[in-house]
Amino acid sequence: RNDASLPKGKLYLSFPIWTKVALREAREEKEKVLAKSKELQDEKQMHINKMEGTGNPIMKALHLRNAYEAMERHSFQPVSKVKMVPSDDEIIALQDDLLLTTKGLAFTKSKTFFGVDTQILVGTAFVRNGDTSSSD
Repeated sequence: RNDASLPKGKLYLSFPIWTKVALREAREEKEKVLAKSKELQDEKQMHINKMEGTGNPIMKALHLRNAYEAMERHSFQPVSKVKMVPSDDEIIALQDDLLLTTKGLAFTKSKTFFGVDTQILVGTAFVRNGDTSSSD
């Protein structure tokens, strides 16, 4: 941790910004996706339990196939995408309708062999709402 160093050059910070309507819609979508994800995980586990509980090899194969099917359908759920939707404690109000996500990315840029800029992820960055009052 104390041996960390940053490359020489500019450091860029990027924080997602939401409107209230877009955040509400994203949260609704997040609830749907996570509910479907849980349903498919439960379905997979149910078929695994049935597979382990039967002695019939044909039924074992059928339940194994159904468990794999549930896993495949789960893999198509955009779970990682909706996990990026912030909760109330992960946002700061900027203006009337703009909300800043408190977790963002820190990156730098470097030139490739062909002279094209490429972004290099340095890590995550956090912002917090500070006290803006003056203490004379």
